[in-house]
Amino acid sequence: MSKPKRPTEPAEVRIFKALNSTTWKYRTVEGIAKETHIPTKDVEKALQTHPEKVRVSLVRRRDGKVLFASREKVSAIQDAWTAIRVISKAK
Repeated sequence: MSKPKRPTEPAEVRIFKALNSTTWKYRTVEGIAKETHIPTKDVEKALQTHPEKVRVSLVRRRDGKVLFASREKVSAIQDAWTAIRVISKAK
């Protein structure tokens, strides 16, 4: 088994700092791109390249955009509870 890649490029470092920001629990690719001034395709690639650092949320935004969170900040159980709360509010 190979070691997970570490974000070493300055762009990746900025992306993961934005993902770990205390201001937001969940982020969209577009939000990270806007904050870091990095193209959305590069943000998407970085998030896909480091699945060990990124949690894809079980819920989406109202407009359907995918939400991402740092695995350091949001556990699978926390994300599941968030999904349950969102579903409960929708009823």
